[in-house]
Amino acid sequence: MYGLHLINRILIKSNKSLTDYPEMPAIQGDWHIDVPGNRLLQEQRDYNIDQLQTTVAQNLLLFNNEQRQAYDDVMDSVNNNKGKIIFLHSAGGCGKTFVCNTIAAAVRAQGKIALCAASSGIAALLLEGGRTAHSTFKIPIDIHEASACRIPRGSDAHQLLEQTSLAIWDEIPMQHKHAPNAVDRTIRDLFHKHNNPFGGITMLFGGDFRQTLPIIQRGSREQIIAASIRRSTLWQHVTVHHLHQQYAT
Repeated sequence: MYGLHLINRILIKSNKSLTDYPEMPAIQGDWHIDVPGNRLLQEQRDYNIDQLQTTVAQNLLLFNNEQRQAYDDVMDSVNNNKGKIIFLHSAGGCGKTFVCNTIAAAVRAQGKIALCAASSGIAALLLEGGRTAHSTFKIPIDIHEASACRIPRGSDAHQLLEQTSLAIWDEIPMQHKHAPNAVDRTIRDLFHKHNNPFGGITMLFGGDFRQTLPIIQRGSREQIIAASIRRSTLWQHVTVHHLHQQYAT
């Protein structure tokens, strides 16, 4: 859709527009809002609100009690600017991705921004609009305790984060704790909100600690556990929801 907007801008210079070409699809969304030229923001606005609302209404009818409780907690945090960190602990087949995509759709249906990321590329493909966490948050590959993300102040990525209401980060247990710590540290600094985890953005983590944990080269069991997000100072702020029921959508 953004490509159509750019084509239309070129046509306007010649006193024409896409409406002069009926065979071309119509532009959806207002590409002049927010920060002009910010591709990241424009991509996040390229959603059909009516379709999202229909999807959310249909999905909610399929939720079990555990899924609905997690959904309500996240949406309450988003709608009331609580800035909570919520962890959705779920084994495979319990509908975690289904819940995450429904939550993202519900936030986007309100015209708000929901970023979807995952620790692995395969998991990111299962999320609507998903990317890897390293791509989304510009996490450095070589990371250490004092690392920060490569997001310059005033950049497109900074402006995107400022307007983000929810960030979903799936498969978080396989990340070294330095990664979410770096994202948290960076956003607090960018927002000048040093007392608010992730600058007040509601964070939804997902995963299963019984699966892959952080990989520490030649690391002992103790070192691997020490690298887990559960050993991060962020964990004291986390609310955990469990999905136990096997679920087919």
